[in-house]
Amino acid sequence: MRPAGLGVRWVARVVIIVLGAVLLQSIPASAADGATVTIHSRLCPVGFAGPDYYTNCHDSPLADVTFTLSLAGTGAIAEATTVADGNLTFTGLPYGTYTIEDSVPGEFAAYAAYCSDQNQNAVPFAYTNTGGIQFDLTVAGMAVTCDWYIAPYDLQGDTEASVTIYNAVCPVGYQGVNYFDDCYQTPLPGIDFTFQAAGSGSGVSSTTNADGFVAFEGITIDGDYVISESIPGEFNRFVVFCSANDAAFPFSYAENTNGILLGLTTADDLRCDWYNIPEDLRGDAPPPAKPSVPIARLPSTGAGFMAGQATDGAFPGGWVLVLGASAVVVLGRRLVQIRSFGGEA
Repeated sequence: MRPAGLGVRWVARVVIIVLGAVLLQSIPASAADGATVTIHSRLCPVGFAGPDYYTNCHDSPLADVTFTLSLAGTGAIAEATTVADGNLTFTGLPYGTYTIEDSVPGEFAAYAAYCSDQNQNAVPFAYTNTGGIQFDLTVAGMAVTCDWYIAPYDLQGDTEASVTIYNAVCPVGYQGVNYFDDCYQTPLPGIDFTFQAAGSGSGVSSTTNADGFVAFEGITIDGDYVISESIPGEFNRFVVFCSANDAAFPFSYAENTNGILLGLTTADDLRCDWYNIPEDLRGDAPPPAKPSVPIARLPSTGAGFMAGQATDGAFPGGWVLVLGASAVVVLGRRLVQIRSFGGEA
């Protein structure tokens, strides 16, 4: 998958800024307790989920985020908006139980917070179900600092699945089961593969290169898909093994096609080893080799599939063979080097 940018929309609030804060109602008379709460608002990379927020996010201050401070039994008592350094402070706070919330809607970003007092002791708090935290101020003069990390989701629709196929040929009439040992070292160039949404009448086609590789990228819609090859079934049978993130990826052999049916999400980065077993080659020579790795890219329109055009690209070495045809089988074999790609598994 390929994130293409922050893609975050901030929801603006209409506020009147007076020295960086807006008093929504009078602070209670016990404000002489003099507690303070400081927020350090920081931006994390898109989709970041920890755990080391400080290292990955703290040097990225996030301005123009509005925080609301509420006191239990009273309601919202103040709002403030972060400035260029990403910081703000609420002062003159009385004892009580407080809630702090930011203005970034939960459907656009995740958040994490870490709070401590002036003595660097952790201040306990609880996350709320409304996108904030709740904690107690119990000591006069208590100064609480909360590092507030915001990790945007990718809202551009540019998170894309990809499918890479390595096509190899086995000996004529092969009846073995050790496909990696007996077939992997014989790439099959010049074979057309088609990628299409299940039930659709058209898809995107591309051809394996001289090293047997072909790829389909730009898959921006979750759904069921069919991958099929052009070799007629009466001349060939095939066996497929697929993996994603070094784990077996489930699929089924598609009925009435020379292909497989699988369900993809835009988070999937799929690799399939596809072994052809010739039954009757009729003396035909293998198709001519192609000079580069073709990538068929699907337009990121959100409106389905359109005819694509093959482009050149490169792939890292190393392909994991992990899924059996009818059951999950971890074979534990990796190719040490793929010719002309120069990488190791």
